[in-house]
Amino acid sequence: MPLTPLRYILLRILSVLVVIQIVTLVSTALASLYIELDIYAIALILLTSTITALGIIGLTLFIGGFVSDISKISLVISTLSASLMYLSPIYYPLEVLPQALAYVIMINPLTPGIQLLRNAIINNLLNIELTLYMLSINFMWLILGLYTISRVTRNL
Repeated sequence: MPLTPLRYILLRILSVLVVIQIVTLVSTALASLYIELDIYAIALILLTSTITALGIIGLTLFIGGFVSDISKISLVISTLSASLMYLSPIYYPLEVLPQALAYVIMINPLTPGIQLLRNAIINNLLNIELTLYMLSINFMWLILGLYTISRVTRNL
């Protein structure tokens, strides 16, 4: 069976997920030196990083589907990565933003995961509504990205 462009992309997604799990485990091990993490927190961190990674992959595939020049894709991905990080509540709480901007930032695949982990680790509180939102927004990006890239690869 030949390796089609779409199969290649799916294999790359799987390899990225494996790397993310390794990085997450190492980061969590380092964090556990400074904060107390039980097995549930570690499981939540792994699950959240995986789901968030799927959303970021989907968003990347979606935007990559509109980039016609392959040499510019790394510039687009770098810009996207930096934008996602700065337009997420990594450096500031979401509550300090104007309401309209907070709504826009909530479509960022990173935002619900960051909010979820912050509540779970700092407040020892698992927000089910936020968990469902994290699942829905990240799987929405993944489905949209896979749909977009499958349409592009069909034309190759």
